[in-house]
Amino acid sequence: MKNRYKLLFLLFFTLILTGCTFKYDIKIMLNGKVVESATLFDGTTTIKDKKEFLSLVDKSLEVFDVKVDEKKNIYDGNLIGIKLQKDYSNLHDYARQNKAVKYIFENIAVNEENKIVNIKSISSQYDIIQNENNGSYNYTNSEITLTLPFKVIDSNANKIDVENNKYTWLVNDDFKEIKISYDKTKYYTNNVFKLFPYMTVDIWLTLLLVVIIIWFVISTLILGFRLLKREKM
Repeated sequence: MKNRYKLLFLLFFTLILTGCTFKYDIKIMLNGKVVESATLFDGTTTIKDKKEFLSLVDKSLEVFDVKVDEKKNIYDGNLIGIKLQKDYSNLHDYARQNKAVKYIFENIAVNEENKIVNIKSISSQYDIIQNENNGSYNYTNSEITLTLPFKVIDSNANKIDVENNKYTWLVNDDFKEIKISYDKTKYYTNNVFKLFPYMTVDIWLTLLLVVIIIWFVISTLILGFRLLKREKM
């Protein structure tokens, strides 16, 4: 375990230097699919050094056998960062397979009681990370964010964006764990337009099919009504 952490610090946390921003986002979709994205932005890395920075990211992914669905470079003036994204079929698959959060926590527990879903992190490794490196890492503006279309019942988030149902935990010296519970049968809003971002391709295709069927039924009824009217004339 100790060797694992040393390797982790060498590859992954080398990216998180003083002044670096690490943002980790989890988005739960209407169909239960989970979209995971992580953004690493090194405030000390210039575009001139981008090959070394991107090479280190690729090496980290290779060593820890992390498969991503999308990798995108981010440029801000003369600085460079990277965004990684991976999709999971459901929350339980995410809890079992994700690796990014498991560098911060020992594990993520997900359980359901009737209609209530509970998510809880297990054993924060933040203190281990800090102690191994003599507290040398400064996670400026680093955070973990969860957005979802369902009604949240309870959470210990540091910041809550009620309008967008976004829950944020700040990675700092008080950072210990994540807890959140939500009702998977209730949406957080009655405004259907606000739920559009949580719709996946399969949902859009289903809606399109429903619209086509409705259009076909209505068209058939109208045509039948016109033909019946002509016969009576």
